[in-house]
Amino acid sequence: MCKQSKMMPPDKLSAYKGPGFFCVLSQPSDSLPIDDYHHWYNTEHGPARLQLNNFSTGIRYKSRGLEPPVWLACYELKRVSGLADPQYTTRRERRSERECHVLSHMSYMDRRIYTNFSSRGVDKSPAPILLVVKMYVKNERVDEVDRWYEEVKRATP
Repeated sequence: MCKQSKMMPPDKLSAYKGPGFFCVLSQPSDSLPIDDYHHWYNTEHGPARLQLNNFSTGIRYKSRGLEPPVWLACYELKRVSGLADPQYTTRRERRSERECHVLSHMSYMDRRIYTNFSSRGVDKSPAPILLVVKMYVKNERVDEVDRWYEEVKRATP
């Protein structure tokens, strides 16, 4: 069994009943051949996630302007709480020897879970470019920022 990476505790995950987005940023170390990393992801890791009922889509992106690149895997989730289901947690607990090897050779790995807050449009094709903006908002200002964000989006043609 390999070392388990940190995830949000199941009791907290189970509170999020709605849809969401699961993103994993990763960068293999120089000791892991990049072809091995992609072969593992494309033939084992990614397909195993997409076999689960809770995962709707899986899309990978490569950073630009960074060497070596950082890779981003984005999964659309039917329910964020599904990450606490045994169907998913069992796969994390029973990783293959190959997966343990690959994960032990990561220079960088960051998992993020997002709940749906707002959406626009109906296009279901993958975004050719993904722009992510990170904001830190004080707890007492969250409702105000949410209202502002919705007003700006409505006013944008």
